[in-house]
Amino acid sequence: MIASASDKGVKFFTDFFPDVNVDIFDSAERAAPRAENCSLFIVDAPLTDEFGTSFAVMCAKIGSTVLVVKKERYEQIAQLVEPHGVIVIAKPLNAQTFKYILKTLEITRQRISELETKIEDIRLIDRAKLVLISNLKMTEPQAHRHIERQAMDRRVTKRDIAMGILKTYEEPKPAGIRLEEERVK
Repeated sequence: MIASASDKGVKFFTDFFPDVNVDIFDSAERAAPRAENCSLFIVDAPLTDEFGTSFAVMCAKIGSTVLVVKKERYEQIAQLVEPHGVIVIAKPLNAQTFKYILKTLEITRQRISELETKIEDIRLIDRAKLVLISNLKMTEPQAHRHIERQAMDRRVTKRDIAMGILKTYEEPKPAGIRLEEERVK
């Protein structure tokens, strides 16, 4: 998404995305309802209804956000929005610098995605270990070794083994079985 009140700014930024359908807005009010569907935001300040800092901070909660400001205001604006994850760039901006920034953003986004997947895998494996500990009375090292061994023996990932364990032990029981268990208690 590009938010810019300047035709020159819109032209400059859209040239970087020739094969992509880019949403272009001149105000934060018009752009905000469409923001949820975007992963990259370029805010060329000032906008028609606000300077662009509030909108940039809101966008940074959703995706990568670049706020472009005049060099005279760079320091002031950077101190205000960078703590919220907004990347601030001073005008005038050349194409090579902006291309580099976009490339860096893409690499960073890919790396974050990889790390999020790893964290999710760790959580899943830890849940599976807890299930093994509580259901099969294993120790944590035994549960860990069991998952590793199964992954090696079956030539699948530890995530796949963990998902199988969770499916086996955490599947909801049919209603009749639950009633029987409650009567026994």
